[in-house]
Amino acid sequence: MTRDEEIRCIDRCLDGHAESYRPLVETYHARLIHLLLKMTGRPDVAEEIAQQAFLKAYQKLASFRRESSFFTWLTRIAFRLSYDSFRQENRFVDVTIEDLPLSNDQDGAVPGENEEMAQAVQASVAELKPRYREVIALRFIDEMPVREIAETLRVGESAVKMRIHRGLEMLKEILQRKKIYEP
Repeated sequence: MTRDEEIRCIDRCLDGHAESYRPLVETYHARLIHLLLKMTGRPDVAEEIAQQAFLKAYQKLASFRRESSFFTWLTRIAFRLSYDSFRQENRFVDVTIEDLPLSNDQDGAVPGENEEMAQAVQASVAELKPRYREVIALRFIDEMPVREIAETLRVGESAVKMRIHRGLEMLKEILQRKKIYEP
């Protein structure tokens, strides 16, 4: 969905045509679920938070400032809801990064070796603090640009870059400690 299409849907919703919200939900539902699943590790919790985020976004549609994309704004709402959920019930669990390029078809690789490496990396990412897990998920799983991550989290681009850097450094240390990675 283009930015212009988003704006048209939003404008029609604000004019009283609630059915115009459906294309926004259909466009971004799967992508939001994917991100939330990486944060929570549980499909039921990811779906619950996504539903809450879409509802809250609809209710607050008039406050959407249009400085960022609808998805960026929606993600910000969903992350806040995720943090609230985490604080209330400590529901964050494993974050997987199975989408990272750890394929099984590299030349000279022992069969199953890359799969074991991917599982080790996934388990290691789960050990990161949520502030580092979220930027790792947004940057490397959702392939979101640094600028958009900054908008989503409402921090500066330099803060995002620092979190990515620190998150990757922590991940490297965890992998070294587990003897999975050697520089």
